[in-house]
Amino acid sequence: MLKKFYIGGIVGSASLSYVLYLSNDKTGLLILLGIFAPVFMSFLNIVLIELIHGYFGNQVTNYFNIFQFLIKSVFMLLMSYLGVKTFNLNFKYYIPLLCVTWFSFHIVEGFFVQNLLQKEK
Repeated sequence: MLKKFYIGGIVGSASLSYVLYLSNDKTGLLILLGIFAPVFMSFLNIVLIELIHGYFGNQVTNYFNIFQFLIKSVFMLLMSYLGVKTFNLNFKYYIPLLCVTWFSFHIVEGFFVQNLLQKEK
């Protein structure tokens, strides 16, 4: 169920960014970098967490969650730099969109991992 939600978010944001990019390239990039990239990164984390939990169990999954925090922090810094400095997106729209999307899916990942770890007990 959760993966269908992620796939819908990925396909929907990619489609929306493409349509908006055709009319206004800055708006399309805003959606692509502000919504699509964090959702896709979160989906990859969910897949990795499932694989790690399946092969190694709860303890290594918890260690990966600690490492994942560092990965996501670097990802947010890089996405912020990429959007504001490289593509000259309006930071008043881009940074809040990026942070809200990242935080929302971070909460979803937290509940997913908590549910995954409790199933093993």
